[in-house]
Amino acid sequence: MDISILDSNRNLVGIIDSFESFIWTERFDKCGDFELVVAPSTDLLDLLQQDRYLTIPDSEYVMVIEKHELTTDSVSGNRFMVYGRSVESLLDRRIIEFFLEMEGSTQSSILGLLDDHVCYPENTWRTIPEIVYTKSTAPRVIAPTYVGETTGENLYDVICSLCKMSGLGFKMPLDSNNKFNFTLYMGQDRSYAQDVNPYVVFSPEFDNLINSNYLESNQPLKTLARVGGIGDGYDRWFANIAIGGGAGLLRREIFVDAKDIKYELEPATQTTDPETGDVIEDTPAVTLSDEEYITLLKERGREKLAEHKAAQSFEGKAENLRMFTYGTDYFMGDTIQFKDIYGIEVSAKVIEFVRSYSSSGIDLYPSFNVI
Repeated sequence: MDISILDSNRNLVGIIDSFESFIWTERFDKCGDFELVVAPSTDLLDLLQQDRYLTIPDSEYVMVIEKHELTTDSVSGNRFMVYGRSVESLLDRRIIEFFLEMEGSTQSSILGLLDDHVCYPENTWRTIPEIVYTKSTAPRVIAPTYVGETTGENLYDVICSLCKMSGLGFKMPLDSNNKFNFTLYMGQDRSYAQDVNPYVVFSPEFDNLINSNYLESNQPLKTLARVGGIGDGYDRWFANIAIGGGAGLLRREIFVDAKDIKYELEPATQTTDPETGDVIEDTPAVTLSDEEYITLLKERGREKLAEHKAAQSFEGKAENLRMFTYGTDYFMGDTIQFKDIYGIEVSAKVIEFVRSYSSSGIDLYPSFNVI
């Protein structure tokens, strides 16, 4: 395994082909990370500088060095440990510095955020010229799915939240111009639920599912959110949003306090004559319409209901090289089929892939979320 080291201009400055251990983790809807342990030397200390980048063969992901740790031990030997995250984490260096309403598709909302705070901000000091984006034409990416508002939040956190709600992933591979190209994607369906793509199946029957754990629970489930906005008592704004709905025992309610969602965007102001005190100009308050405010309350309720779904999880360690290989037969974000020895079948999305190299060998395995 050769690890390529790139400088701040993404030019190759060195290659590491010997190490004690190396763990490289890629993820679907949030940044990945890495951990590298080597025997320290002056050359390696100089090569593995903070804010330099790492790439490896057979992966389009790029990692950025963020942390060093150097230990000395006369018994077990000296170690130089290097840590970092994938370059999607660069987005957490920006906040959303002004109020913004987002509507339309997940893509239009996210690319608008990138325009305002990364690619073309009013304050050019905030520009990150290393980051560009490509628009996707995938149906789920461009479908109208989100209406909301935000201000003061971390840009990376908001993008992760939007992607999680929409079932989308994002990545920032290097493009032909040596830029980090932000892209939204959704993966391919390779489960039994479709007949377009070749099936990818992990099962003890095929000797490619090493172990598994299946869990089902309705304990956290809520089907209706009662959202309380501004005001108190009888004057408080309320909105209901149901997902699944139901009546009687099938109806599971939750209250959501959303007083932080403001009806008034900008307060009314008066301009007065400094000498006479007379009012020169009245500027009325800028407010949302009743319909717009109710829409925001319902969106907050929808977000909370998304956090209270019935729990269904499938954890398993899959044999990556037996029958199906990551990066060839299936990819990050793809939906694949699982079947255990008791006949339980689930479709699950690939949300993580780990490459682990050490003296004990090479371990390559995906992680999944049940659809």
